[in-house]
Amino acid sequence: MQACYCGELLDLNYGASHLIRCEAWVNNSSLFQIAKRIVQQMQGSILVKLEAEALIMYDFESLISGDIQVETEQRRNQSDDMDEATRKLIQDMEKQNRSVDDWLKCVYCGKPQADMSELVFLNCEHMVCKTHIYDQVYEQYSKTGTAKCPLQCSYILSNEELKSIVSQEILDKLTPSITELLDNTDGIFVTCPCGNASWLEPGKVDLTYKDESGKVLSKKYAKHMAKYRFRCNCSKVTCARCKAEPYHVGMTCEEFKDFQSAKHCRYCNSKITGSSIVCGQADCKERYKNSCKKLLTCGHQCYGTNAETKCMGCLHEDCSQDGTNYCNICYVENLNNAPCVKLGCGHIYHADCLEMTISKRWAGPRITFKFAMCPACNAWVSTPHYPSLTKELESVGVLYEDILDKALKRMKFENEGNDRIQNPTDTYYNSPERYALDRYSYYMCFKCKKPYFGGKKDCEQNNDQAKFDAKELVCPACSAVGMEGADCKVHGKDFIEFKCKFCCNISAWFCWGTTHFCDTCHTKQNNGDYISKKPRSELPACPGKDTCPLKIRHPANGEEFALGCTLCRNMIENNKGF
Repeated sequence: MQACYCGELLDLNYGASHLIRCEAWVNNSSLFQIAKRIVQQMQGSILVKLEAEALIMYDFESLISGDIQVETEQRRNQSDDMDEATRKLIQDMEKQNRSVDDWLKCVYCGKPQADMSELVFLNCEHMVCKTHIYDQVYEQYSKTGTAKCPLQCSYILSNEELKSIVSQEILDKLTPSITELLDNTDGIFVTCPCGNASWLEPGKVDLTYKDESGKVLSKKYAKHMAKYRFRCNCSKVTCARCKAEPYHVGMTCEEFKDFQSAKHCRYCNSKITGSSIVCGQADCKERYKNSCKKLLTCGHQCYGTNAETKCMGCLHEDCSQDGTNYCNICYVENLNNAPCVKLGCGHIYHADCLEMTISKRWAGPRITFKFAMCPACNAWVSTPHYPSLTKELESVGVLYEDILDKALKRMKFENEGNDRIQNPTDTYYNSPERYALDRYSYYMCFKCKKPYFGGKKDCEQNNDQAKFDAKELVCPACSAVGMEGADCKVHGKDFIEFKCKFCCNISAWFCWGTTHFCDTCHTKQNNGDYISKKPRSELPACPGKDTCPLKIRHPANGEEFALGCTLCRNMIENNKGF
């Protein structure tokens, strides 16, 4: 029993009924796409003739199975219902000399072939004349034991295709000479695809070597690898025997050839049979369900998602993009192993990987925006043809603008960073936005869900914990509810601050509903240096107003202290308007 492209198994009695209604089959059947292009070029009279021939002349019953007579008989009866006018039209068309076979052309020479037996339809979806491909197949097979499609699509012909072009007798004569040349010597003269040539001697058999799945190679495959695996100075790793690149670990040349010519699952690359393009694994079926079902103008399947408003570029190795490249987010699977999204900058990633990255946002307690930037070029992520992420990215953009505005105001008021921003040799030259975001740390309040200032990002404070309790991130405004100074009549709650209870730094954490910590003290607490249990005499003493990081007089460390509105405090001290 075979499966449709949608993954549903086809019952021979009712399979045709399913295919007629199945969008996946219509979009992915290579034979249907070719027939569709032929039919679209026909005149109406030819189409009626084609339909009549299918209904009246062809005996599909004997071709499919002797057991399924009911449905075929029903179709045959339908032909008897045609009216007399249609029958007369068919008789008139039979007098015409033009045949549908005229539309069957060799893609290599462009000439039509009336005789289907003179054409070979390759699994790479190219139809070529046997006479045009014969010499190339013979020459390639005699040298390497393999042959590729003449249209340079990198497809390696299967054994069945070779037999249909070159007789089995000729193939048998060519095969011994190839294997004898390679297997009866202690070394092999190898030519790399880059053009370098060298003498390869068998290496040591490594019985501990593992394939990509982590399975240790058997002695048979380990010996094959020791004898034929060749690494060129250009870093290419090829098979000296069949010229495959990269070398096929865990397979002999013959097994690899069969594997290459067989159909593979679109996502996991496992070998499959029948008409389906995905295997039976639940994960692959789910990926296919979410993938785009359209064919691109180049003839290859689109590797985007079904939620995109416009198909992205082709990922097939014959086109401009290469689907065998890793996704630069997960670094686990190739791009063609899952539905992808093309960003506004042009780079492509797995849709699931991108959505997960954007939804998780920053990794540690401190708000950063690396997650919203392209891993390849650091451009801000945009998905012009993938609306599923539009709303999420818009909210990230609003947060970014909010934090940037707060950071620039603080930088301006504190007169911070001018020497670096105005220095042509500095990395922050003419980049006040980047300096402000790198200099100041902001956190997301667990209660009000608004960002708040948590101090400067000094080296000793840059201790973002891998594990942290988000409930302990509470802004000063929320932690000071009911306290004097919890709100500023001029600047609101955005610049309300507390000092760390244990040192002279701005607090970033509010724990247990009672205690404010800066980043450094919070890290010490989490690492077992319980600063909250130390007596005040063991806490760092304030060096005084002039050298205190807070630049104010405050109670001795060990006591909670609200700093109030930082802008108002500094305006009074420095006589600055803001």
